[in-house]
Amino acid sequence: MQGQDHGQAQGVGARHEGIGLPVQGGGYQDIYPESDAPAGGSKNARDPRLDELEQMGLGRHWLAVAESIGVDAFLQTWRILDGHTGADARRLPVPRFSTYERYQRNRWIRALAASGMKAAQIRAEIARELCEYVSIRHIDRVIASGVGENP
Repeated sequence: MQGQDHGQAQGVGARHEGIGLPVQGGGYQDIYPESDAPAGGSKNARDPRLDELEQMGLGRHWLAVAESIGVDAFLQTWRILDGHTGADARRLPVPRFSTYERYQRNRWIRALAASGMKAAQIRAEIARELCEYVSIRHIDRVIASGVGENP
């Protein structure tokens, strides 16, 4: 019966009337690729990407920021700060965000090599997925360096 009030609240969310909001809010979802999932599935487990940021040589103050606000928020903030130009840009030394992207690409190169792919196949995969050109020589150097490999 449209238009009749049957003693119930009307409007969006009316079914939830009287239900309080959670005190802590919705919380942060710990979503990791299966291979990086924290042992035991603990909600408060340390994000494994913090170790990656440390391995690539990010300063301690930046690591503390990433740990404090979360890696996703940190990466988004980093990208914004890195893109800032103008007179104020020199006041806050921000490492280039491309450093992180290059580090992740190089880890992927080593993972592809470890799975049995040859340098030419890896180059084709990078071109297809990242739209980047990487020389065979560079791929060979990345594989040989082993920097940033998972422990």
